[in-house]
Amino acid sequence: AVLGDRNVVVQCLLEFVNRGHENGEQISEVLTFVSSQHLEAVTLPFFTCDYIPFKELKQFINVIFGPKIVLIGKLCTLMYHRLIFIKYFKDVRPKYLLFYPLTTREERRYLLTKTLFELLTVWGNKSSVDLQPYEHHLALCESIIICFYYMDNDERLMIKEKIMMLLAAGMPVHLDSNHSDFRRAGMVTAEILTQFLGISTDSPLKFDYEETADTRKLKSLLEGYTEEDFVVKEAPAQLIIESDQKVPDKFTDLDSDDDEDDLKPFSSSDKNLASVKPPVYLKECIEILTE
Repeated sequence: AVLGDRNVVVQCLLEFVNRGHENGEQISEVLTFVSSQHLEAVTLPFFTCDYIPFKELKQFINVIFGPKIVLIGKLCTLMYHRLIFIKYFKDVRPKYLLFYPLTTREERRYLLTKTLFELLTVWGNKSSVDLQPYEHHLALCESIIICFYYMDNDERLMIKEKIMMLLAAGMPVHLDSNHSDFRRAGMVTAEILTQFLGISTDSPLKFDYEETADTRKLKSLLEGYTEEDFVVKEAPAQLIIESDQKVPDKFTDLDSDDDEDDLKPFSSSDKNLASVKPPVYLKECIEILTE
């Protein structure tokens, strides 16, 4: 029997936080003691959990991870480097969740600018365009747009010159690519960012390319997100797994040659094996996440 999957653990922690804000602070503090080896295993389930409504989950993530992003260097590196440039999310929902905590406190917003510059630098790198799988490059484009979406107008205007410089360096690399998908992704990203910056509003930047599902998806990120964009899956109906279930009949017939005297009784060591319950304490949750 198993205690439950990681989605169930996230649900249990969410219920724990809903009982009081101080509970969220306790869970957040636990992150300080998670080793670098296990930090990714502990962090990922919060962003990939699809059983919790988006609005509720983003607030939950903000409470748990927000206070520690600036204080724990290894957590900041994991969230805004490894989970973007190395182990990227294919869906846009985790990307919105990833950047949201940076928007809720002034002392974290500088990371939006820092991460955006890093994204655009990699996006416009010739080796990146030539060697990266298209799915990874598309994920970079999505992250750029979502990160830029979360910025306010004053922040965008302050970095306008730097953004234009990075776009000017990256666009020729995309236009010279032998792959049409890369060219289109670069064109759409440049169009969206110049639109955000309010450049050439009378005659906005517009490239000639064929509309695809990917180009439409990128453009939809310009409008932000709604709850309807993310379908919440139905949570598992059974969270408690009984261990005393009857064995199916087809396994009950034993070979007549088997000697029952050879079977040694199993010692339960006074442990209650009647049922296994979902995790209750933070320590149990962490143990499951790091398995």
